[in-house]
Amino acid sequence: MDDLPPNVKVSKWLPQQSVLAHPNVRVFITQGGLQSFNEAAYYGVPLLGIPFFGDQHHNVAKMVDAGIGIELKFWDVTRDSISDAIRRLTEDKRFNENMKQFSAVYREHKEESLPKAMWWIEYVLRHNGAPHLRSAARDLTWYQYLLLDVIAFALAVVVCFCISLYCIVRFLISKLLQFKKLKTS
Repeated sequence: MDDLPPNVKVSKWLPQQSVLAHPNVRVFITQGGLQSFNEAAYYGVPLLGIPFFGDQHHNVAKMVDAGIGIELKFWDVTRDSISDAIRRLTEDKRFNENMKQFSAVYREHKEESLPKAMWWIEYVLRHNGAPHLRSAARDLTWYQYLLLDVIAFALAVVVCFCISLYCIVRFLISKLLQFKKLKTS
């Protein structure tokens, strides 16, 4: 691309966390993936979300609800819509303030892995194996665990519905044919 302004860099790959950590980054345009959402939250960068599929719609909706970003539907993407969204994100200080607060809450939960693992091991030892944390799935039979009983019930309902529908349609067709025969004779 020859006509790029000097403040725009194009590359096949960029280290996303390093870019987000840069103090001059004002807005992060993302598809709304969870990793990108987490990284932007960590570095406190407001978001412009353009979701495509999967969990992206949910993540972008969460970001909009939290007041830390704006959603733009893919089919609504134009030069003007992106420009307007970026302008709104940079000029409305609420997005930046909300994201700084969101980032502070997000960073608050940072913890080292080894001390956390040691705490949980000691917790389980202190509470005789911690049976209160045991999964209820351990008490289910194999067919309940695999939901075969639920699947069988749903299948039975569908089969009963189909048989009933077949019988009703067959009955109505026979009555229609009888009516037609009476009318023609």
